[in-house]
Amino acid sequence: MTLSASKPQQQSSKHDAAPWAVLYRHTLLSLFAFRLLNALVLRTFFQPDEYYQSLEPAWWVAFGHDSGAWTTWEWKQHLRAALHPGLFALVYKSSNVLVTTLDLSASSRAAVLLATPKTLQAFIAALGDYYTYKHAQQVYGRHSRSAVCTILLTVGSAWNWFVSTRTFSNCIETTLTAVALYNWPYHWALGSDEVGFQLDSNILRIRRTDSVTLEEEEAIAEVDETTRLRRTLFCASTAVILRPTNAIIWLTLTTATFGRGMYRHGVHWEVDAFIRQGLFCSGIVLALSAFVDRLFYDVWTFPVWQFFKFNVLQSLAVFYGNNNWHYYLSQGYPLLLTATVVPAALGLRNALILRDEPRCVSIQSRLILHRLALVSIVLPMVLSVLSHKEVRFIYPILPALHVIAALPFAKLVGFTDIIASGNANRRQRTFKPTLFGAFFITINVMLASYFSLFHNSGLIKVTDYLRSEFEAIRLTQAEIQTQLNRNLTFAILMPCHSIPWRSHIQYPPTFTTPGISGWALTCEPPLNLTPSEKATYQDEADIFYLDPAVWLKQNMVRNPPSGPPSPGFYAPDPADAKKLWSNPNPQRGVWLNEGEGGQNTGVPNRRKRAWPDYLIFFEQLEPSMKATLGQSAYRECARFHNSLFHDDWRRTGDVIVWCLPDVHR
Repeated sequence: MTLSASKPQQQSSKHDAAPWAVLYRHTLLSLFAFRLLNALVLRTFFQPDEYYQSLEPAWWVAFGHDSGAWTTWEWKQHLRAALHPGLFALVYKSSNVLVTTLDLSASSRAAVLLATPKTLQAFIAALGDYYTYKHAQQVYGRHSRSAVCTILLTVGSAWNWFVSTRTFSNCIETTLTAVALYNWPYHWALGSDEVGFQLDSNILRIRRTDSVTLEEEEAIAEVDETTRLRRTLFCASTAVILRPTNAIIWLTLTTATFGRGMYRHGVHWEVDAFIRQGLFCSGIVLALSAFVDRLFYDVWTFPVWQFFKFNVLQSLAVFYGNNNWHYYLSQGYPLLLTATVVPAALGLRNALILRDEPRCVSIQSRLILHRLALVSIVLPMVLSVLSHKEVRFIYPILPALHVIAALPFAKLVGFTDIIASGNANRRQRTFKPTLFGAFFITINVMLASYFSLFHNSGLIKVTDYLRSEFEAIRLTQAEIQTQLNRNLTFAILMPCHSIPWRSHIQYPPTFTTPGISGWALTCEPPLNLTPSEKATYQDEADIFYLDPAVWLKQNMVRNPPSGPPSPGFYAPDPADAKKLWSNPNPQRGVWLNEGEGGQNTGVPNRRKRAWPDYLIFFEQLEPSMKATLGQSAYRECARFHNSLFHDDWRRTGDVIVWCLPDVHR
């Protein structure tokens, strides 16, 4: 017995659909071009994990332990899976081989190494957009107005423009989630007596499709249910390895799909197939991850357990922020959705009550929307239990929210269906622009432009400045011959991890060529301390900002420079190199060796820091710096606008660069 389901949004004729078919064939390429532009024009700093949880360890893997990369405490404690940085390490290695083969200059090499991770991330973001669109087609019908509105929502999202092309693990997690959600077997939750389904060769019910042409229908049919199930499980397993909290999504969907009585309706073979394929796919992903982790860490380890132990059992995540229980409701959803909050709320309401709109979606599609709504609510609800919260932690539900919001959004922006005169089965699409559409465009363009081009832009510009200074002053054959022992040195007197490191600064010093070397304030967490010690713990950045003048006197060599920089040291004797390192101990920070930079060997620091060529700090610190170093040789040599406002008082104002005489030319 079958129950007829209405056809999702009546389709136009083949002649009318031809332009849409051409557009569809080039959708992924168009999205990639769009995201590549997005990645290349993005010129602002968001959060340190964009660099220190991906590009820095990738640089470390690609170019060696003495390449100047800064690997944070999480990597030393084996908290992170190496799959994500391993992907970018391959890109770095491939790019370096290409640069070497083409014999490009050092500055060209730096440009290539800056651009290639952005290109890869642009493709990953485009895949996420593409599968969000395909998922909307699955729900609303191919070339339907709501599917078109979904692609408008995802490419018009200010959050996507600001975040999707950044190298966060959350971004690849979001793309993997979008692919897995598209391939998920939602229809297996329907009883065999509810809607008629065909069976494939493995006696698995085939999902219903809504295609315009026979060719499209046949192309979809070529991908059997087992293959699509494997795609879901591979992507979901990888997402969980990268971000263990992603498991909440798949536990929710699995319970919703099979929890109505796993062996009801005579479909127990689908449950068996799910379990078999789940063990197979997750086993492969787990084995691959273990192998990559073994190569990265040189020991067998299980980062998911380490992540749980440190962030949950020891509550170390609280060290990086503690938020109210309603954070995701009051800030998470609004920041993710911006102007799409209203249509998303309407879509969630309709999906959760399984509102019957037979002219818009089928029974299977209403089920999909209901499951997406569950996921979109359960993930933030569960994560609200944890003290440390960030908007990007719920980023994986944004593709689902865009699909859910598409139908209400289509109505709000002015899409309507009109029944043609004399033919109730023939529908014509019309579009009458509304104020909401203008509001949506204006808000997203304004937010995307400001936060992608201006807010925290000084933190990126200063890395470009250091690189250009090195290229202009030292990166010539004459300089190399005459100043073999001279690196460009800098210090970052800012809250920890305020700027990108080796992935953007480039030019690590070696024993044969000069480079850029520096140090920064650290913020190591309170590892292995008692609760009472944790309560009073202060990291190095905290101690510095209590009294910058005192910190400088205690941690720098006694007298600040009163003239041009001394020759300094370069390429120290390898036998003595360890003497120049320190343990990144909270009270002392990390001394970055001018000859190698970026790593530590656990040898305690027994010497004070030398004054560098460049001091970099926020405008908020300028009065203290003038009071402390006003009589020194340091003078302002660059200033970059950073932001109009900031929630951290230590980061307010411009980014200021002081330098010594004869350094800035």
